[in-house]
Amino acid sequence: MSCWFTVWDGTVIAPYNGQIATSIAMRPYIDELFNQDLQKQVITMFDARSFQYRDLATFKRFQKELQILKPRK
Repeated sequence: MSCWFTVWDGTVIAPYNGQIATSIAMRPYIDELFNQDLQKQVITMFDARSFQYRDLATFKRFQKELQILKPRK
């Protein structure tokens, strides 16, 4: 199951709720725009605690999804 999020005002993460928005894939897919630099920027901003979240559940869900994307060491 894929999780979708929206970013409001450049820093507030909220679950996607059917809003009209530009979609950017965090993984390479055939039908979506994938930009590895943008993916790295989101991960870096998360690590630097640059985002705010709608609620704690959104933070935990976003955190879990980003852990899947990060390369394992």
